[in-house]
Amino acid sequence: SLLDPADSSLGFINKRDTSRPIALFRVHDGQFLLCYDEFAFYVNRNGQRARSNWMIHWVGTPVSFKFDYPYVLAFDSQFIEVYHVETASVVQVIITGNCTSLSPNKTAVNLCVSSPSPTQPQEVLRIQHLLAQDPL
Repeated sequence: SLLDPADSSLGFINKRDTSRPIALFRVHDGQFLLCYDEFAFYVNRNGQRARSNWMIHWVGTPVSFKFDYPYVLAFDSQFIEVYHVETASVVQVIITGNCTSLSPNKTAVNLCVSSPSPTQPQEVLRIQHLLAQDPL
């Protein structure tokens, strides 16, 4: 098990039968950002909660994530949530409609946004971190 069952501060996970882990990202100092479909929090390498007062509660229900320090992007089918991983504050919510992450890479995220109608065209977009050292 990834989480330490003896850590009582993780009891909130046992109370949610429907929450599922989706992504785990190494941040720094032996800490990992563990992203579930309802929330995200930090754990250490022993599976114990690393920051007791830090948590992100997603607005939507993400199906995938991208981590590019200091941001985590949460992909819901209708929008993308961007959070700062040190402050847990929302930076931006990007409304996209039917959105699918195609191929996240180090400096950009490629997306496909499609209309609910099969006769409407699909759009392929790229989100790029403006401060990236090596932009595409």
